[in-house]
Amino acid sequence: MRIAALILGFLLCTSCSAQTKQANATQVPSLETVLTNPETVIVDVRVPEQFQKEAAKGAINIPLAELPKRANELRGKKNIVLYCNTGRQAGMALDILKKEGINNVYNAINVANIRSLQHKNSAMINLKNEITFNTDKPSVYHIRKNDKIRYFAVALGKDALLKKHTAPVPSTLVVLKGEISFVMESETIHLKEMDVYEIPVNVEH
Repeated sequence: MRIAALILGFLLCTSCSAQTKQANATQVPSLETVLTNPETVIVDVRVPEQFQKEAAKGAINIPLAELPKRANELRGKKNIVLYCNTGRQAGMALDILKKEGINNVYNAINVANIRSLQHKNSAMINLKNEITFNTDKPSVYHIRKNDKIRYFAVALGKDALLKKHTAPVPSTLVVLKGEISFVMESETIHLKEMDVYEIPVNVEH
């Protein structure tokens, strides 16, 4: 693995075989990961009065009743995150967009949930201003660890190499700074800043 980047890793420590198979098959990033991408569009599907009273940071307002006519405004967006008050209207909005052929859509339930994830992501992204990049060995920063999930950051200088290894559990890689190239099953993967990649379980890279 050739790295010139700060990499943020998410390792899910639960060992459910069904979850592992699904992660390998769909390669769908988590909502938390999607919210780290600046190209993600956050859509509040509530009425304008509720949106003006309280909204998630960076959100736009497309009320559910207007969505069928305004769906094209979201066509071609990399990721779309929807929310309302309880998740019910956001779920209906998700179905509308899917029927329009617009995928990569997520239901974030409500404002509080998005704010919580944005706050967590903001703290992790700030790492790129605090870490040390070495060309001879990785700098590893452990951010959070419990029995379900582990967050960590790995920093290497330009042209540094990381030994081949495998991920024993479902993992998500987010490039916070720089670029990274690595080989996965004979395919060369090249990621740039804020790109996201779901790493299959037990596949050497």
